[in-house]
Amino acid sequence: MRGRRAVVTGGGGSIGTAVCEMLSWMGAVVLAIDSSEMAVYSLLEQRLPGVDARLGCVRDNWRMLCLMNGFKPFAVFHAAALKHVSLCERDQDETGATNVDGTANVARVAEAVKAKVMVLVSTDKAVEPSCAMGRSKADAERIMARMDGSNTRFVAARLVNVIGSNGSVVPKFARQTMTGGPVTVTHRSAARYLMTEREAAELTIAAAGLALKGEGQMFIMDVGEPVLIENLACRMMRMLDREVKIEATGLRPGEKMREKMMRDDEMSLTTTIPSIIEIRPRIMPMKNG
Repeated sequence: MRGRRAVVTGGGGSIGTAVCEMLSWMGAVVLAIDSSEMAVYSLLEQRLPGVDARLGCVRDNWRMLCLMNGFKPFAVFHAAALKHVSLCERDQDETGATNVDGTANVARVAEAVKAKVMVLVSTDKAVEPSCAMGRSKADAERIMARMDGSNTRFVAARLVNVIGSNGSVVPKFARQTMTGGPVTVTHRSAARYLMTEREAAELTIAAAGLALKGEGQMFIMDVGEPVLIENLACRMMRMLDREVKIEATGLRPGEKMREKMMRDDEMSLTTTIPSIIEIRPRIMPMKNG
């Protein structure tokens, strides 16, 4: 990406910012787009070399076209999304408008301005989705698959729960622990795959490079086994040298006990990057007769 131009939608969010920071370190020229005034302001305050930020909503096709046509990106990293499961469940129309319609808008503009690759930041919640956020991301993945094959490569990076991102449990656990508790978990047996913001950015950017080499259309990162949320809360207490009560509040609407990184009809393949795995649809054998 050195010297290349890249657009990052949702560039002022936690994952988008991590992508901008890594692209800046790589020597890319970055245009971050975000609908939040404070997010754009905060990103500009960081004064990252080569990074500019502008206000814009991915649901606004004309605004996306104006910004991206003037910038002519080589790569588009689409991190803009509504992602909090409970809020997305309550406002499903807004979730669909941003996560599905917004993705389609950005994809059409990326193709129109002749970007070489667009990467959708997806989620393991898109696998056999049980919530509005997961269903919207599954629809967004299908948009990428349907549009791939043109002059622009359209691919997806399927992230898992990102430690420290906006809405993640780690800051909440820290805050609850420091204020004397209780620390609230949804269920004592609930488990999640976890990754850091750096890993999320690495996977997102690597997906673009792998796609341009012809290595696939969907990518995940090997992050090991899922972690019990209660164990994560206990680790946080040990780190902060505090011991408070843990309370189970019950699963929220649309929430699963455990997430999966792949569907049953998908298979995994190795890539040229050892920690990153390509996901492909499993080809079912034809039945005789």
